[in-house]
Parts: sequence; structure tokens; C-alpha cells
Amino acid sequence: MPTGDIWISGHYLMPDDAHVRNEIGFFETEMPSYTNWIDFWVAPKAGGGTTLTLGLEFLGAKEVWTGDFAKGKWHQIAIHVLQSKTATGGSVDFWLDGQQVVTAYKHQTKPNDQNFFFQAGLHRKDTSNDTDVIFMDDFIQGTTQADLQLAAPGQPSDGGATPDGAGAAGTPAARRAAAARRARAAAPRAARARPGPPAPRAPRGRPAHPAAPARPAARARRAVARPERPRPGRPERPGEGARPTAAGARARSRATPAPRTPWSGDWARSSRSRGLRRRRRRGTT
Repeated sequence: MPTGDIWISGHYLMPDDAHVRNEIGFFETEMPSYTNWIDFWVAPKAGGGTTLTLGLEFLGAKEVWTGDFAKGKWHQIAIHVLQSKTATGGSVDFWLDGQQVVTAYKHQTKPNDQNFFFQAGLHRKDTSNDTDVIFMDDFIQGTTQADLQLAAPGQPSDGGATPDGAGAAGTPAARRAAAARRARAAAPRAARARPGPPAPRAPRGRPAHPAAPARPAARARRAVARPERPRPGRPERPGEGARPTAAGARARSRATPAPRTPWSGDWARSSRSRGLRRRRRRGTT
């Protein structure tokens, strides 16, 4: 929040009386100190009912004002803080339902150099298993008192819509709701017709693929005449494909020598020579 003056207002409603103390609004310094220095809270009242209290210093140690807080109705709470770290430089103003109950209360309103932030809700100083309920509406942070839109003293609080949605007559929320109803009533019937059912959703899964194009008809192969190649291991014959003759067969047999066998003469001579050499080394012939 900015330094200098702070102006804040908001509206609160508790459907039942408080069971324990609940901080419903407070100013706290930023990190690293996180010091709760200006506090207002609701608490059970002796003999029945609920009280609202404004306190200063850590967790409201110095109580400044206490008043009744009726259940089941909206209350406007507004506060003005002049920030200062000195006891004479700071001051606080406090309003309940448009009635100023604290005026220029002099006190140290800032504990250190950290900036303030404001919180609203149900915050407890002490742990408890009790359950309390509070409604909040129409919060304003301004720079002057006029920005707070204070309700006239003694008039119903400007608290917005009630929990059941009916709204209090004359409140901004009620005026906005009434204007919306009048606008809907003045709209042509065709314009107020409800939209039709939503379009059906596409089936889940992968999108369907388009049909595959037809394959082109197979082309007939063209017969290609190729010359016959000579067979391996056979000499080229003139006039391939012609009927062989006896003379040609004799010529081929002379040109192609027969393969040697293990029983050919050369192999026998070589074997006989090796045997003779072995016998000579032994001394026999």
C-alpha cells in the first residue's frame, strides 16, 4: 500500500453470533517482519450477541473502541489510517454503518519501514475447533473519505446482495440486479430465446483418412529380343543354334583335352619314383 493516508471500507454480514474471536480485517507489514499492527475483530459478547473491537499495536494489544455487531444484517466498516512511526504523527478514524465512532485517534500507526498490506476474512489469534461464517462484499480502497461511499447514519448498510441473493433495497448490488432484470424483461422474446443444444462433438480418436486413390492398371511388359549368351565352360560356336555335325564334334574333342584322372600315367610315374627313392634310402632295390 502507498505511504501516507489509507482509506478502506467493506461490508460484512454474520448469519450467527461469533463463537470465538475472529480478526475480520487487519493491516500487516510486509516481509520480513509480518507485524499485525492495526486490527479489528468480532468476539462473543457476555450474555449473548457479538461485539466489534478496534485495536492498535501487535494483534490489537491496545483496544481503542468496542461496539455491538448485530447478526443477520449487513454492516459497513470503514477505516482511515495516517501512517507514522511516531506517537503524535499517526492517527486513525473508524466508521460503523456510516457513524464515525473513532475520530483522529493519535497513535503510532506504523511499527517499521515495511509497507502495509490489508487482509479481510476470518483470521484467528488462537486456535479453535468452533466454526464461524461471515459474508463480505463491496470493498473499496480510495484516496479520500468521499471514495468510501459511507452510508448515512441510521440507514441500512450498503451491503450488496444477501446470502440468499435477494439483496437489500437501495444497495449498489441490488440496483445492479434490478437493472439487469429490467433489461432482460425489455429485450425482445426472440432475443431472449435460449440457444439450442450444442453441436454434436466429433468422435474421439484419430481422424478418418480420405480414400486411397485407385492404383493405375499394370502396364503390359514389352517383349525384348536379346541375343543368347554363350554358356560358361563351352567354346563359342559359330552359328549358335545350328545343328551340330560329326566333323564339328571331332574338332571340339581335339581342341578340348580330357581332364587327367588319378590313374593317369604321370601320377603313376611320380608315385613309382617316390617308392624307388624310399627303397634306396633303406638299402634295398
